[in-house]
Amino acid sequence: MNELQEATTDTLNFKCPHCDRVVGVLQHLLGDTIDCPVCEKPFRAEAPVAHSVHQSEIVAGAEIPTVEIPADDEHVDVVIHPVVLRTNFLAALLCAVLLVGAVLGLVMGLAGDAWLGIPALPLLIGSGVVALVAGVFLLKWYVASRMQSLTLTSERLIYRFGIIHRGTSEVRYDDVRNMKIDQNLLERLLGFGDIAISSSGQDEMEIVIKDVPNPQAIAEDVRRRQG
Repeated sequence: MNELQEATTDTLNFKCPHCDRVVGVLQHLLGDTIDCPVCEKPFRAEAPVAHSVHQSEIVAGAEIPTVEIPADDEHVDVVIHPVVLRTNFLAALLCAVLLVGAVLGLVMGLAGDAWLGIPALPLLIGSGVVALVAGVFLLKWYVASRMQSLTLTSERLIYRFGIIHRGTSEVRYDDVRNMKIDQNLLERLLGFGDIAISSSGQDEMEIVIKDVPNPQAIAEDVRRRQG
């Protein structure tokens, strides 16, 4: 058994069973098999276990806090954002082409060379304007995709929306009653669509998120988690 030594805040120190050197192990690695950084041989770093204490070991009058709820073992499995650039594919492609051309124009203008018959100064100004406009549109679409997210944890679905004013809607997997997927032909070809989810006792869809990648896979994942 690995001998546990005095620990710091973020690590627990273990004595390697092979070389007897004390090594620090980050807490998120507890329970894993790790390689000793000294002798490079593997050993399992087990988390310390709390044991019961006999009444005779408790100092008289000592206050004993009571644990009434278990530790929260919920963890995030995946976070899904809308594919805004894919929904505006042609416009995004045009902006990307214009941005590349504008960058080339800026380089030529800064070098003092004419390009396509355009003098350096007008080329520099025009390229800057085009780069700014194209960049603003691309940034706008990116921010729009970050404004919504669908998070699948080990226990529930969490829909978050907004940046300044944030909203949240949650549905536990066991409570999911209905899922609806909406895709037109182009969306099916490009692999995205809308998904709506409602829970037991609710007539309206509680979670509606548009333009998510592969909505069928999301629905199948939710059904699998329902057991």
